Formats: sequence, C-alpha cells, structure tokens
Amino acid sequence: MSEMTLKKYYENHFPERPEKNLQWKYKLRDMLDEWLKELALIIIFVLIYHFGKENAFWTNFAFYGGIAVCGGYAVYLLGIIILRRVCMKFYLTPDHFEFTHGLFKQKVQTFQLSDIIEIDLRRSIWERIIHTGTIIIRFKNGTASQTNPLIIRGIGKYKEMFDRIDYYRNHHRLVLYFGI
Repeated sequence: MSEMTLKKYYENHFPERPEKNLQWKYKLRDMLDEWLKELALIIIFVLIYHFGKENAFWTNFAFYGGIAVCGGYAVYLLGIIILRRVCMKFYLTPDHFEFTHGLFKQKVQTFQLSDIIEIDLRRSIWERIIHTGTIIIRFKNGTASQTNPLIIRGIGKYKEMFDRIDYYRNHHRLVLYFGI
C-alpha cells in the first residue's frame, strides 16, 4: 500500500527524469546592481560639488576625493566582472552540483545532491529592480552542516537555477533512499 502511494507521489511530482547536465554562468547584466551603486556614489559626489560652492576648498576636496574613491571602486568592479564572467561556472548533473572558480588556480568543488540541506533564494530591492537573485546553498559535511554556505550572488537565471537544483535534489533523494 505505501509502495503504491510512493510511486503515485513520484509520478505526480517528477514527470521527467533529470538526465540533462545544466550549466550557469554570469552574464554582464547580472552585475548591474554593483554598477548602479557606483553610479549612485558618483551622483552624490557631483551633487556635493554642484551645491557646495560657498566653501570651495572642502567642496573640491570632497568632490575629487569622492571621484577617486569611485574610480577605485570601478577598478574593483572590473575585477569582479572578470572573476565572475570568466572564472565562475556552476554545473548541475543528475546527482552532483559542481562549482568552478579561480583565476590563476581553478578550483572545482563537487557536492552530492543528497548532501544539500537547505537552498534559499533571497532578493534585495536592487535585485528585484534588475531581475537577479542570490541563492544560498547549505551542504552537510559528515554529521554537521557546512559552516560556510555557497552563496551565489546576483545571478540572472536565479529562478531557473533554484527550481532545477531543488528538483534534481528531491529526485536524487527519492532514487537514493527508495530506489525508485
């Protein structure tokens, strides 16, 4: 009786077998939220310069110092773009999740889907505006959950990625534990 219920549940909730290997990469649009913050800083410093004409020394100091800070932040953002766009990839197979990262020394981390304890999707106001999201994945290590979860910030296909990882994870658990 319970075997029949389990098969019915399986047929209703998993109409397709996860047999595809999926890959996600960052796109330039996915880093738009960092660039919007940069633009907001530049606008603030331009407004300080424009409306602060009485005290020219402090106005110029704030303006040029602020623009220098914005320039440093822009260089940092270019580095982030290079690292995320070129060096970070996420793979999902029917039984593993792989995360590849690194510029000079590439590191591949592989996790079994049955080791995923929790998967969260979070979206800030910036991410809602530009249609990106942050996915947080917690894995178990031996008997305890991993203290440093895998955080995938600002990915454009957040909903597809979240749904697919959850679907593959639940399917893998049913196959692993019940042999369906």
